[in-house]
Amino acid sequence: MYVREYLDFIADVHGMKDRKAAVQKAIEQVGLTPESNKKIGQLSKGYKQRVGLAAALIHDPEVLILDEPTTGLDPNQIIEIREVMRQLGKNKTVLFSSHILQEVEAILQQSNHHQ
Repeated sequence: MYVREYLDFIADVHGMKDRKAAVQKAIEQVGLTPESNKKIGQLSKGYKQRVGLAAALIHDPEVLILDEPTTGLDPNQIIEIREVMRQLGKNKTVLFSSHILQEVEAILQQSNHHQ
């Protein structure tokens, strides 16, 4: 299944009226634009994580709950996902879990540094 096709399906499940706009906004929010026309199975672990994040954001929830959002990502992808979480945290409540204390500290320090 293609990224846009999957996100359109998720938007439909949520009863979104302007699904095309909702899909585009979610893709842009998570930095998925360069890979948005590919099949999900062709994507790296990092971009697959972003697809899941886009699906969770498609209906613009007030609270976002993420479980181990950086697990299995390479160092560059971890930095990018942290930045996405920080940006989302400006307008939403973002709860995340991690068993890696350094990860929690890094996200908290990054968020406090940019305030």
